[in-house]
Amino acid sequence: LKCLHVNAQSARNKVPDIELLLDQFGFLFDIVMLTETWYSDNDNVLSLPAYNTHFLNRTSRRGGGVALLSRRDMNCEFLIDYCTVTKDYEVLCVRCNQNVFVVCYRPPDGNVATFFEFLDCFLIFINDHNYNVICGGDFNIDMLVDTAMKGEMLTII
Repeated sequence: LKCLHVNAQSARNKVPDIELLLDQFGFLFDIVMLTETWYSDNDNVLSLPAYNTHFLNRTSRRGGGVALLSRRDMNCEFLIDYCTVTKDYEVLCVRCNQNVFVVCYRPPDGNVATFFEFLDCFLIFINDHNYNVICGGDFNIDMLVDTAMKGEMLTII
């Protein structure tokens, strides 16, 4: 599987840049994950010919948002119980056969304990169903510095 994560920080004004980035690889990714898309529900979200676009947008404040593009020949479905936008995290999950793809964004001011609770429950679900999981995102946790947040993240994953 070929997957890519991009923290777009506004996909709306970067569609040509995203298309150019994808073209430069010279192959088609199976999954492309985007964080901080900055779309709102009334926006026309990124649509590329080779991909189905799945997205969750913020409605209560600006910024944020997550999207997942799956190759058109992949049969994917939302895992609706694990697709959510909260003030503490934004998560989009799709299942394609036994593979679950998840894109996460945790804002810097999001409650990390609440995010970890969600992540722990989600990974129990993955384990209980014997799914493979591929996760990408911006967790706003510095993995290069030894902190309690880093330690907790490593324990969970």
